[in-house]
Amino acid sequence: MIEQHELKVGELLKVLLVVGDDDDTDECFAKVVANDSTGSIIYVTYLSQTSKVYREACVYSFDTSVSVLQDTNSITEYYEGVIDITDIGVVSRVGSNQFVYDEEVNNDSDLGSDIYDDDDVEEDTDDDTDDDDSLIDDSDLTMGEPPSDAAEIDADWSKWKPTTTGAKHFKDTIERIEYLARLELDNQKLMSRT
Repeated sequence: MIEQHELKVGELLKVLLVVGDDDDTDECFAKVVANDSTGSIIYVTYLSQTSKVYREACVYSFDTSVSVLQDTNSITEYYEGVIDITDIGVVSRVGSNQFVYDEEVNNDSDLGSDIYDDDDVEEDTDDDTDDDDSLIDDSDLTMGEPPSDAAEIDADWSKWKPTTTGAKHFKDTIERIEYLARLELDNQKLMSRT
């Protein structure tokens, strides 16, 4: 068990946080900002996801706000003496207080080495052309039926519990797209009955 008096300012921790109302937990890196001399409170700043993207990977940064960590039992790892998060070998620095998980980086990405705001990253479009022939009218689109093994695919998808923030973001995005596709399919079926 980690004793609070062992924790030094600037050192890196991995903390188990309760996320949302479902009591889901998520591991998160944190830096010790201060260790209360009374031995009851640790002040930390968490490594949090930003809206930035680097080579298709989510960019993270340490929060500018300080949080209170009152329970050392929520600390899952203590990186004694580690001040720079890049020293643990799972993240890389891509800017000032900007980090990416190495496993999420796509080195073959067309986005290059610049950091983009997630809202600014769009499919390649040529805004200077007036050629609308390549656009498809939404009314021409029809939704197909799910594949024959859809139940098996859905079961495997439901079983998959992503562990990284980037993977969780990916799963959430796919589930939103799936929801909208099912809604559109339901609407088309309803419209075809009238």
